[in-house]
Amino acid sequence: LAASTSYFWRIVAKNACGNAITSATFSFTTAAAPCVLTYCTPTGNLNCTVNDYISNVTYNTLNNNTTCNAGGYTNFPKAGAQTTSVLKGSSYNLSLTVGPGTGTHGAGVWIDFNQNGSFSDPGEFFLVSNAITPSTTTVIPIAIPIGATAGDVRMRVRYAWNITVVSGAGMSCTMGGTFGETEDYTITLIDPAPCVAPTAQPTALVLTAQATILSGSFTAASPVPDNYLVVMSTSAVPPAGPVNGTTYAIGSTIAAGYTVVDNDSNTAFSVTGLTASTTYYFYIYSFKSLCTGGPLYRVPSP
Repeated sequence: LAASTSYFWRIVAKNACGNAITSATFSFTTAAAPCVLTYCTPTGNLNCTVNDYISNVTYNTLNNNTTCNAGGYTNFPKAGAQTTSVLKGSSYNLSLTVGPGTGTHGAGVWIDFNQNGSFSDPGEFFLVSNAITPSTTTVIPIAIPIGATAGDVRMRVRYAWNITVVSGAGMSCTMGGTFGETEDYTITLIDPAPCVAPTAQPTALVLTAQATILSGSFTAASPVPDNYLVVMSTSAVPPAGPVNGTTYAIGSTIAAGYTVVDNDSNTAFSVTGLTASTTYYFYIYSFKSLCTGGPLYRVPSP
């Protein structure tokens, strides 16, 4: 059927004696045609004749082993281990393994986060390395912006000899190097679920101090939250608590005299640069951030 078109239908019963009375007329309208993005075909005289190729790309559950494909470029279908779904606002490690070629190579990754058919927008380029040696694996973290457009997006991985991969607009489509390969993948960006504040705080805090250095560890809260906010102060009185919807960087304060010293999912932390012969207090809060409307903190009884 044609997209964005109204169709009308009715039913008539019939046999050898003739037709029955026709039913009423009904109608429906087809949906609009989906937008099909067209991406540039990478150029740069890439080929794999000297074993300069991508042998594996892994990103979350995407895990694709390959040898060199004809023409040095492949757009892999959205299927099986050649695709993955990732949560907006989260970070995942991308692993790039290369073949046994010769010489130093460069590699980069581009992801069309706003789904406009271009890799040249700010924040869509990730440098893997400009000093990749043959038969090695390089791992970099790639964070999915919370403001990215949900749905299927194109991810491009490029690897080539004698190039310097920089975040220039043209590098995703054209580069001057030779001997290498480009692979495209379709990955799916998912909106996180609505935030619900944690129901428990961590327990069993253990602190070990040595002059101006301190290490701490604690038992994870149950149910386990996404992250913990560790706050340091010289006050024995807990602060009013972090503010929901506010992200606190290490070194920032949640109130005057209450400094954030750690902000992650780990149950251990360390602090340096303390003042000798001084009593410090630490307050740890569970919070949820891998969700919509967060971060939400559990404030009572840190």
